[in-house]
Amino acid sequence: LDAKSADGKPATNSSLVLSVVDESIFAISPDTHPDVTHVYQGSRPLWVSQNTPCRPILALPKEEPPLFVNPISLLIQESFSNVTSQMNRLNAMEGEASDAMNTRGFAPQLQVVAESVAKEAAPSPAKENAIRIDFKDTAYFNGSILTDAKGQARIRIKLPDNLTTWRASASVLSPKTQTACSKASVISTKPVLARLSLPRFFTQDDIGVITAIIHNFTDKQQKIDVELKAKSQFKFGSATRQTITVAAHGAERITWPVEVVGEGKAKITLIAKAVGAGAQNLSDALEQEITVLSHSFPAFATKN
Repeated sequence: LDAKSADGKPATNSSLVLSVVDESIFAISPDTHPDVTHVYQGSRPLWVSQNTPCRPILALPKEEPPLFVNPISLLIQESFSNVTSQMNRLNAMEGEASDAMNTRGFAPQLQVVAESVAKEAAPSPAKENAIRIDFKDTAYFNGSILTDAKGQARIRIKLPDNLTTWRASASVLSPKTQTACSKASVISTKPVLARLSLPRFFTQDDIGVITAIIHNFTDKQQKIDVELKAKSQFKFGSATRQTITVAAHGAERITWPVEVVGEGKAKITLIAKAVGAGAQNLSDALEQEITVLSHSFPAFATKN
């Protein structure tokens, strides 16, 4: 993280907040990370609100005229509509002023250097056959980071096993109340990638399918051995080990018919490994847990 003031000098002893999350969650819910520059330096209109405890109109039948009308309340309602339109115009002016303020470089600059994270996130050959089991939506959060004398802060992050795009969002507050925010993304992936497509749960005696998707991100066609391992809760209708051919930058789907014969927590492991010349270290493996519900319903008994 590199923070600089508007004149290009390092923003020393500045407070930083850093979060690293799976970017796919923003397909479900929008990013609500606020613009700290708008919060701290945005223009705000001066206005006053008034309230009265009197009810403007007493509740009466429709055929009878109102018994009492509070003129003060009616005046406030009319004034409120004028204030609302004025507030809309001021908010539009505020947004323009905030954009102009950022253009002039009023706030310090903040840069998230994601390239170094990408290099550290690359898997080493010794760990290519490791089974991925640690899946999280949030990889890192720290709300108490301080920059050094160069206006920099270096954070080492061990990413979870998700193969996805991670979004790093950072905000900075200098001792002079100067603010800035920045975002960067880094992709964690593998040349050969395996994915499991599972339901949220199974129920005992279900008949369904377990699906795997194998991706080949290399420039050559790959022959890949795919093996599925599961606990005794499942009875498969076809061979759990198959060999498929995946085109360069392509993907293939494999489906296993399954009968659910047990109950409880079940772990399913998928292993994909490229075979043939030049296919060393081209593999992926992951393990996911799924709940198998009992084919029954709770029974209650009462006794005196």
